[in-house]
Amino acid sequence: MDTLLSRLTATRAGYLDNLSGGAVALASVCTPTRLSELDAANIPADLDAVKVQTDKIPRMLCHLDFWSRAKQITITSTAGDKGLVDVVVSGLPTGVTIIAVQGMFMCDTVQNSATDATNYLESTKIQVHKKTGGTDRDAIVLEANKTFRFTDDMIRGGTVFVADWETATAAGILAEVNGNNTYEMWFDAAEALANNLVLDGAAFGLRVWFTI
Repeated sequence: MDTLLSRLTATRAGYLDNLSGGAVALASVCTPTRLSELDAANIPADLDAVKVQTDKIPRMLCHLDFWSRAKQITITSTAGDKGLVDVVVSGLPTGVTIIAVQGMFMCDTVQNSATDATNYLESTKIQVHKKTGGTDRDAIVLEANKTFRFTDDMIRGGTVFVADWETATAAGILAEVNGNNTYEMWFDAAEALANNLVLDGAAFGLRVWFTI
């Protein structure tokens, strides 16, 4: 007891007084009016007011690219669908809004094997659809008789095609490519002027633009 009394000095006792004063001060702040602001009926209205302000913040625009496996595509002078491959769209975040989809194509090299002959791609479309239950849509529209144009038998470096923004936002492709799924892409009714156009390392892709 003597030891406890010796330690309870006036300075230390003042700390206890401050604790009491803090409790009194807290009680004076927590008035019934202020506590009523925490009522369940008031919180949703407060959150709605916050949402009005946060909705004014511009949403972030992002894109992800999805590519097929590369393959060799031989286009002959007989029309036919060529290069049918899977493009798997996966990993799009839940709740995003897709605003545009651009079809893409690339290849390492293009060879004209028609000896001493002018050659070019006569068909004009690369198409896409869902692998299961899909509807054919135009992914890329090419210029007729000017794509892969050669004047002799030769090999040259490849190319990259990316659909323009107007095509990307058209109702057609957006109605088809609208989320995580497996899609198929191909040259629709592909036809060369002469046998053959050979595309090495050819791959199809989809660029998906979305806001979060």
